[in-house]
Amino acid sequence: RVCPLRSRLARNRDWLQQNGKLFPRGPLEHRRNRKMRMIPGRHHEPIGATSPSAPGTCFASPAGFTLPCAEHGVLRPRRFQRAVLIIRGYEHADHDAVWDLHNRALHAVGAHPGNGPWDEDLHRVEAIYLQDGGEFLVGTLEGRVVAMGALRRRSPTHAEVVRMRVDPSLQRRGFGQAILAEIESRARLRGYRVLRLETTVRQTAAQALYEKNGYRRIGRAQSAGFEVLLYEKILA
Repeated sequence: RVCPLRSRLARNRDWLQQNGKLFPRGPLEHRRNRKMRMIPGRHHEPIGATSPSAPGTCFASPAGFTLPCAEHGVLRPRRFQRAVLIIRGYEHADHDAVWDLHNRALHAVGAHPGNGPWDEDLHRVEAIYLQDGGEFLVGTLEGRVVAMGALRRRSPTHAEVVRMRVDPSLQRRGFGQAILAEIESRARLRGYRVLRLETTVRQTAAQALYEKNGYRRIGRAQSAGFEVLLYEKILA
């Protein structure tokens, strides 16, 4: 007796072939196509091509079907490679990208107080951070600034972690963790022993990140119309 599910799959395949949406496999391709997921934050490299723009490039179908290719006839599933976040120091040319990321990230969590004098440090990064014992880091993905964070000097032994932002469309990729770890590493090299930071009560993901990394809550305050939580960490 024919399995109803198998019969339905066969009918679907016949329909796709008849409508030019599925191409028959070659004699060496009798194995069942494995479904593949398009994973955000990763490159999907075509087999047999050096770049996505190369002539005859094969692109895998997100549904797992084989699709037409002018050179090879069908497209085969591609291997996955995690996109690399490059963390580096701030450069003057980053100003516009940093300003845009700052605003978009705060709007996304409903924690934007509006622009004003309190944003002056983002327009004078070199003077306020880089020339005063601090750091300002950006994380780039394929040349685009998608994460950032800064270390601001408060005393010879104390510094503040500020301006932690990640592109809203790239959350949960570990970018915030990577920026925070690099900030802490540079803080140790500069001789700081205590790090402090604050985040609004609305930013629950940020709270989880800081607490996971050993920051302890030491109080609450009001800042720019928002209730904020104060954190502290003693560097080992």
